[in-house]
Amino acid sequence: MNNKEMLHFSKQFSRVTQNIFEIKEKNQKICLYGYGSFAKYVKSILGSQVIAIFDKNYKELNSLENEILNPYNINQINYDKVIICVLGREDEILQLFIDELKISTSKIITFNHDYIIRKELVLIHQMGKVASTSLLNSIRMQGFETYHCHYLSNELFQYYFDLLLNTEIPLETFNAQKELFCSYFSLKRKVEDSQSLRVITLSRKTDDWYWSSKLQGYNGFIQKVHKFCRMENKYFAQDEESLRYYFSQLLQLIKKHNFSIVDLLQIDNSNKLFQKNSRDWILFSEITSLIYQLKWFDIEINRFYNVNIYREKFLDDYLILKNGAVEILLLKYESLGRLHHVIGNFLNIDAFSLTRDNVSSKKDSFSTILSIKNEFNFKIMNTLKLTDTEYYRFFGYELK
Repeated sequence: MNNKEMLHFSKQFSRVTQNIFEIKEKNQKICLYGYGSFAKYVKSILGSQVIAIFDKNYKELNSLENEILNPYNINQINYDKVIICVLGREDEILQLFIDELKISTSKIITFNHDYIIRKELVLIHQMGKVASTSLLNSIRMQGFETYHCHYLSNELFQYYFDLLLNTEIPLETFNAQKELFCSYFSLKRKVEDSQSLRVITLSRKTDDWYWSSKLQGYNGFIQKVHKFCRMENKYFAQDEESLRYYFSQLLQLIKKHNFSIVDLLQIDNSNKLFQKNSRDWILFSEITSLIYQLKWFDIEINRFYNVNIYREKFLDDYLILKNGAVEILLLKYESLGRLHHVIGNFLNIDAFSLTRDNVSSKKDSFSTILSIKNEFNFKIMNTLKLTDTEYYRFFGYELK
């Protein structure tokens, strides 16, 4: 090792040592994974704070001085953090921790290949139906403390909370929403207190997003459609027939009132245009969901982080904004497949890949929703003048 390399290593090692002492100051209960030379160095600093050591070669490593445990027993231990001490194999171990052992990334401390602890908090802050799970899992695999949410604003929290209390939804959906509410306040506090926050968010064509949401929540949606048909004294043998009638009535409502989505975006509480639980109120809820999606960036990104994406130029289907400690990467969902390098650069990762699986096409209701979309999408969205919105103009979306 020459003098230059020696100096570089010395600086890296000093940073590592400083980070370990920062961990020591928090006086937490620590587990170590791996028990080579580096783990022994970490243990020499943390001392009695290290309550357990795990290694896949635990049988060979056990000695009179140290009991090395089976990694698959880690969830039997009450600990605050686990430090990965095997340098250069973090990705492999993270896969074990996250996928198999179901350890929260908030409890994992890891070093990258340059021996620097990753301190950035990464937030996947998205409107939904935009590769959320794929991004979350892929970034967690890189060792970042990563979270996902659809809303952090008080406005949308209240909107969804009211929806939870006042809408008939399947028990599975209710429990999922309840879990989101429970984590809302702790995540919001973590975001607001963060000294270095990276946010990734995505746009998506409103009409594609809409039909994807119907497919994702098909069971609850078809129950709503059946209820509407019963109110109309209409009974159909097939779901597709019920959906066709439902959307034909929605199209009639839009034409009757000459609704324009641009005008509706300017109206506060537009869902109050009709008497609650009336037939027209039920139909209009479909337009309300479109309004929500078109307003999402204004509420959740522009206002919450105090930026304005629409004042920037959206080139090559991505945009990076910064405000203080917050850095925001905006991507276009439709171009995500060719933007992996943008995500990698944003996170300072040499090579980043996103594993995606189109599960929508595997759902039993896919062909039904696709048939209805092909018949009604252009008629409804064009009548609402969707392309006149700032959202569609900014992202260059068109109706087909």
